[in-house]
Amino acid sequence: MVEHDVRSHVRRGAGNEVAAVLLTGAANFIINRLPRRAYVPANLGAASLMTWFARRLGATWSDMGLDPRRLRNGVRWGLAASVPIAGTVALGVALPAARRYFVDERAARAGHRELVYQVLFRIPLGTALPEEAMFRGGLLGIFERRRPRRVADALSGLLFGLSHILPTIDRLDNEGMTGSIEEDRRRGAVAVGGVIVATMAAGYGFAWLRDRSGSLVAPVIAHAALNGLAFLGAWAVARSRSPRSISSWSRQPESESSRRGPGT
Repeated sequence: MVEHDVRSHVRRGAGNEVAAVLLTGAANFIINRLPRRAYVPANLGAASLMTWFARRLGATWSDMGLDPRRLRNGVRWGLAASVPIAGTVALGVALPAARRYFVDERAARAGHRELVYQVLFRIPLGTALPEEAMFRGGLLGIFERRRPRRVADALSGLLFGLSHILPTIDRLDNEGMTGSIEEDRRRGAVAVGGVIVATMAAGYGFAWLRDRSGSLVAPVIAHAALNGLAFLGAWAVARSRSPRSISSWSRQPESESSRRGPGT
């Protein structure tokens, strides 16, 4: 009887994890097919749904990094993590050899109003907060209920990396390919693979930050700093290029994937 109860509990736990993964995948697919104006509310809605689902499965507020008693600690860790992020971005922008990593057509198109919107609203509230609530909040809270912490962190990071496949493909389609079909496919595969690996590593780091601080606030701040400063750096690099190249970008028609914006 005891053995049967244990097996039933294991199957139920695995089923809960699969359901959470499917919910994450469905939300990712839908959000990346919505128009740009729906990006922020859709992401916030998906994060709220994941939080509700995790609570239904028994995850506590503390399991999801939402214990208010850890808020101050989360702010400290988040700000501390943002310092090396800011230094790395500043160094990358300053070094001519590294500026090619900051070439971003979206940032090149952005005027001052768009820059403020991206850095102060869309990135922190539409990307960092909901993605952390989903991946380092609800999902991590579910995984850590039945798995070792590092395994749970790795699973959360893996899913975070995979969630960037669709926005990366959209970005490549928007930029266009210039070689043969075979060359374009190879370039696309390398780009998508590189993004997956990079975001998996970032996701694992964000999970570690949440575990270390005990608060979801820490990775939210670090995530917002990383994306926001990277966008600001790309904008600065674009402004340092020739005015002719910037004006040529601004005259190009904006595709549907560009209007939607990235899912990162």
